[in-house]
Amino acid sequence: MYLLFCNLSVNDVMGNSLLVPRLLSDILVPPSERLIHYYECVVQAFTTHMFNTASHTVLMIMAFDRYVAICNPLQYAAVMTGKMVIKLTVSAWGSAFILVVILLSLTLRLNRCRTLITNPYCDNASLFKLSCDDVFLTNVYGLTFTVVLLSSSMGSIILTYSKITAACLANKSKSMNSKALKTCGTHLCLYLIMHISGLVFVILHRFPQYSDYRKISAILFHIVPSSLNPVIYGLQSQEIQKSVLLLPPISSSVRLPAEVEWSFCHFMFHLKVQETLTDLKLSSPMYFFLSNLSFVEIVYTTTTIPKMLSSFLSDLTTISVPGCFLQMFLFIQLGSTGHAILTVMAFDRYMAICKPLHYTSIMTQRVQLLLILGGLSFSALCTLPAAIVTWQEPYCGPNVVRHAWCDPSSVRRLACADTSVDNMVSLFLAVVALLTTGVLILTSYVLIGVSMSRMGVTQRLKAFRTCAAHLTVVTISYSSASFVYISYRVGNFSPEVRISVAVLYSILIPFLNPVIYSLRNKELQDSIRRTESVWVCCCFSHKGC
Repeated sequence: MYLLFCNLSVNDVMGNSLLVPRLLSDILVPPSERLIHYYECVVQAFTTHMFNTASHTVLMIMAFDRYVAICNPLQYAAVMTGKMVIKLTVSAWGSAFILVVILLSLTLRLNRCRTLITNPYCDNASLFKLSCDDVFLTNVYGLTFTVVLLSSSMGSIILTYSKITAACLANKSKSMNSKALKTCGTHLCLYLIMHISGLVFVILHRFPQYSDYRKISAILFHIVPSSLNPVIYGLQSQEIQKSVLLLPPISSSVRLPAEVEWSFCHFMFHLKVQETLTDLKLSSPMYFFLSNLSFVEIVYTTTTIPKMLSSFLSDLTTISVPGCFLQMFLFIQLGSTGHAILTVMAFDRYMAICKPLHYTSIMTQRVQLLLILGGLSFSALCTLPAAIVTWQEPYCGPNVVRHAWCDPSSVRRLACADTSVDNMVSLFLAVVALLTTGVLILTSYVLIGVSMSRMGVTQRLKAFRTCAAHLTVVTISYSSASFVYISYRVGNFSPEVRISVAVLYSILIPFLNPVIYSLRNKELQDSIRRTESVWVCCCFSHKGC
């Protein structure tokens, strides 16, 4: 299987090596200087069509390999010998080569009378459009070539996977079916990505008004599938993951260019991060909720910090009115969502400690999604009315927001009408959000404490260890939020102090949460340590690191 997959990798590298560098160089020069020699254009067209055709033929022989491995496992070693693999490889590349050579030969015989290529790269259609001769024969062969290739490809894939599906249904072993699904999933995923990309490109060809979109889709058709192929196979194949991790260090006597080493290191690091994200040990409900909390905090800080830093580093400290209200809504919405997710995580800890035997049956994926959606809905109900009443106020006077970003209190001070009702609504909703989530979290931990009092010492320590990180995050978050609200209500604090407290609260809490969870969680530590080992190994293989 991996020898056949090597053909796909070689095809991806060859296909993009002659296409992408030229595209990048054309982007960096003005249109008047985007020139290419005719024979260079022919080579690029040959590479483009060879790349597309070989992608189909190689995936066809890979489908045959999967069919033999699953439907005839006992005969796999006898059928898929080295000689058979070579025959399949030669047939895939040979058929693609012959079909493309005939296609371009019919085009090269034509006389040229034009010099402008409207496509972002050279292909057969771009070449025969330069001719003033009759291109009927070229069009007929090109259409026949496309129909034969696609029908053969789709027919073989459908036939192969129909037989594989029938074999899996006849096999009652769940482990064997799971293994078959995993080994075929990557191949089928690559095939679907390639076909969907090609289908979009073909459809846009039929609509001249979408020529710009067609050009973009043509570029993406070449770049995206070939870039995703190694990532998808690397994520789904344990053998590839283990081989990547066991790569020997680069000898100090053999030096690669710095750019090549760093590109390789970045690829390895991102591959390891993807493996961490798909780690089964990190697929429990607790990590699902933690990933949602991390995502919310990333968006939360992205809403305020970039604009705040740009204001510090430049004289441009203005923001549009819609942008200000959008920032205000996202700020309070995401802050409330973070507290709601912490409440959901407290419920998850309660179920894990107080009802461990029912945990897996209760905390299903459906329940997890419902809890997250419930938290989002609750935060929206608590923040949307405050944002709406602030938006509806008349603003006709001052336009200076006395804060590092747009928050409801600072924006309402710019209104020309009485905002006492708005302030009461905002305060009431904030108290409801904090009290509701706080009481639910407190109730969960009271029940957890009662349950822990009935446990043995070992179980009690284990339960405390699972709750310590969450309890620390909740304590820091709620104490900081309470201090921010108190500082806004007490007149003894200057505006500078209130702004500083709000900025520190918005920055430090999202920064501390992943640190706290990483320090208190063994699975996260092991996963991060494996990721760091790849990065450090790459880093120290380079003298400039």
